[in-house]
Amino acid sequence: PAPPGGGTPRRDGTWPPVAPGRIFLGHPDEDGLRAIQPANAEQRSNGTYMVFRKLAQDVVGFHHFIQASARDKTHEQALAAKMFGRWQNGAPMVRHPRQTKWYGASERHLINDFRFHAEDPHGLRCPVGSHVRRVNPRDQQLRDVAKRHRILRQSIPYGGELIERPEDWDGEERGLLFICYNARIDAQFEFIQREWINGGELFGQVGLDKCPITGANGGALADAFQIPGSPAAVTHIPRLVLTRGGDYFFVPSLDALKGLAEGKPFVPQPA
Repeated sequence: PAPPGGGTPRRDGTWPPVAPGRIFLGHPDEDGLRAIQPANAEQRSNGTYMVFRKLAQDVVGFHHFIQASARDKTHEQALAAKMFGRWQNGAPMVRHPRQTKWYGASERHLINDFRFHAEDPHGLRCPVGSHVRRVNPRDQQLRDVAKRHRILRQSIPYGGELIERPEDWDGEERGLLFICYNARIDAQFEFIQREWINGGELFGQVGLDKCPITGANGGALADAFQIPGSPAAVTHIPRLVLTRGGDYFFVPSLDALKGLAEGKPFVPQPA
């Protein structure tokens, strides 16, 4: 079984893993389909496609925006958490809407063990437009659709220590070196970027605008984030994450790498 939050939630509370063909080439996906690129079965078998992005994060700008938009210090923490969908230590708002919880070493596996539709269908705890609901909707609305756009990702921070206050900034840019693996970049990584992060309509609900954290916002009135129960949306969200560079790569398996090292020709085959 997959770790909590790492697969597709079943109704019985378990998490079956993502189909191997969603990540690795040469294997069937949830629909029983297999990728046919690259055009040599031996070359693509157990390979994958990697997306690399260098993402600059305007941490100081985020702090300034939160301070300008919040009523007081307590509201600052809550607003930041609602935009992300998690408190600063990673505790999910679905489970802890009013106060953060510290997950100890023996509880770390529980930090992703939650559901949106089953526990917070209307986004009263964790807003529907928050970052975590967009990039991993889990059981939200269309469970079987969501699992077709999963990616395997990891990120490496760069630029120095965490900036707790704007006045602590040392002038160095902060950000992430983002890497993800998927069998179809267009239907997985690009779909998440286009439809879930920057799409104004999410899971059939209109008016959600773009992701408040990683969306292509520009500080305009229309760049807004709606919090349930709030009389007005938070507006003029600036661009907080900027792509500095990146590329797409084919990652062959160890067997294919060995063949390439030995000069083996991988002749294209008919589909």
